[in-house]
Amino acid sequence: MSDFDNQQQPPAPPASEQPFAPPAPPVPQPAAQPANKNIAITALVLGIVGLVGMWFWLWIGIIGGIGAIAASRRAAKIEKSGITTAALVLGIISLSLSVVLWVVNIIFAAALLSSLSF
Repeated sequence: MSDFDNQQQPPAPPASEQPFAPPAPPVPQPAAQPANKNIAITALVLGIVGLVGMWFWLWIGIIGGIGAIAASRRAAKIEKSGITTAALVLGIISLSLSVVLWVVNIIFAAALLSSLSF
């Protein structure tokens, strides 16, 4: 026999003893923001961007207004708040003013083109 077989193995711990320390208690995580608040804030930002952006490029007002209306209605299904109402109002104003300005631009361009003689 070899020297390896002659060595004694350490005794196994009794079944009642725990060989390891108990796990540490879980670290408390900060409370996550509800998804409704994130959607409402997104709708509000889209409404503001649409309202400001329509004065530079009308498509920004149309796209921002539609996005604000859709996102605020989705957030309002979960929970109504002041942010969702403000976003809905901004979206409606942005969309309606953009469409009105677009129609005025088309009428103005048609009147200008009809007055020119080629």
